[in-house]
Amino acid sequence: MRELFNYYTVAVEKIYEDDQSVTPAGIIKLNATWIDKEEADRFRYKRLHGILVSGPFAFDDTVVGVIDPGVPEPKAYISNDQIEARVQTGDQLWDRKDYNPSTWNGFEVITIAEYAKRVNVRENELVYFMETVTEPENFIGKDPNGLLLYRCRVDQIICAIREDLSNPGNKKPVMQGNWVLVEPDMETWEEITTDSGIIMKQAPEAKPLRATVKHIGPNNQVSVGDLIYYLPDSNWGLTVEGVEYFGIKDKEIILKAKKHKALLA
Repeated sequence: MRELFNYYTVAVEKIYEDDQSVTPAGIIKLNATWIDKEEADRFRYKRLHGILVSGPFAFDDTVVGVIDPGVPEPKAYISNDQIEARVQTGDQLWDRKDYNPSTWNGFEVITIAEYAKRVNVRENELVYFMETVTEPENFIGKDPNGLLLYRCRVDQIICAIREDLSNPGNKKPVMQGNWVLVEPDMETWEEITTDSGIIMKQAPEAKPLRATVKHIGPNNQVSVGDLIYYLPDSNWGLTVEGVEYFGIKDKEIILKAKKHKALLA
């Protein structure tokens, strides 16, 4: 089974993770049958990895984003076809406050074909992807072994897991597209302890909007070990090969500092 344009096919054993459902003592915290399919919060229980089965024959010129639009990004684009469809269905109370029919004028856009040049995943590789991939509308059937097959658009692939050539016998994430994996920049015990020895918090916490770069892809403007600052709500928690990271798109990084001394030692 192979898609014609833009979509890879990935195979997953199940949609939700078991290890987030049961405590080590055997207490059930979550049962997949209890998850409300309409609740966005269910995304945090999803399995985010699978085997890449096949790729598309080609990539087309579908627009997937604006190139470096600045902050804030342009307002939402509403096409004439969408307006006509709204009118035909009798929609008189459209509440889109960000309507702007000419938003793309003067902006350079990136297409799926252009984005795909930064993706080099291979068949039979273990890949990590966005949680929306395993939504019902992307389901395309089962393979002969009973694995669930889903359509995964090229810009939804976060990383592939490959042999670490610098450390034989180990594997590492190889970032795809414009994704970067970072670790939150954590407070130290000294930072949360006053000069008189009073501890102000139960434990160190992650510093807001700060993180340390751990894995990057090609043509990124940051390096491994950089302390970076990112836009609010752009960090997305995911676990890759047992390690917890934030997944961030490179365009959401707004500032970088010098590499941490500890990482350069």
